[in-house]
Amino acid sequence: MKIYRLEPTLKKSVVEYDIFRKDDIWVRKELGWRWGEFDIFVPETEEELIQWGNDRIGSAEPYYENLQQLLDDYGEEDMEGMLGHTIPTENHEFHELSDYEYEMNSTWDGCWEDWAFTSGVDKLSEEEQETLLEELQEKYLEDYEDGLAELGFEHVDSYTDIHCPVTLVEVDEDRNPIENNT
Repeated sequence: MKIYRLEPTLKKSVVEYDIFRKDDIWVRKELGWRWGEFDIFVPETEEELIQWGNDRIGSAEPYYENLQQLLDDYGEEDMEGMLGHTIPTENHEFHELSDYEYEMNSTWDGCWEDWAFTSGVDKLSEEEQETLLEELQEKYLEDYEDGLAELGFEHVDSYTDIHCPVTLVEVDEDRNPIENNT
């Protein structure tokens, strides 16, 4: 695998989301960061590419048994075309990191935190919604996800987006930049 260091080109562009659920009430916590740094792992072999495809499906059982199945699903003719799906395009304005195989190295200087219901609160009055959001925020500040679990909310999902173009620098296994980067 090749490894690329990914960073946003603009401040305050990294946004981390956490989704919580209790029965039919869904809540999203949005946390904006001033900056972040990530490593993207890009397949180099047919086997690595098939594994990448199976990781995107998220099933315990392999979905893609061979490269041709993966190519057909993505509408690509060859491995070279398929590799374009495994690494962000630098000049795109939006990057959903779960589209890639990645590790978060760091984020810093949280700039905002917003909580919002995403569904299931139609039975609650506006006042009840405000009260519940305040309670969730207070519990999270006190005890993070454990605090929300005390209220009956389970953590369902996390994902991170970058809302600007990015830079990519190829790095070695020790995460040192490689000369003549792409």
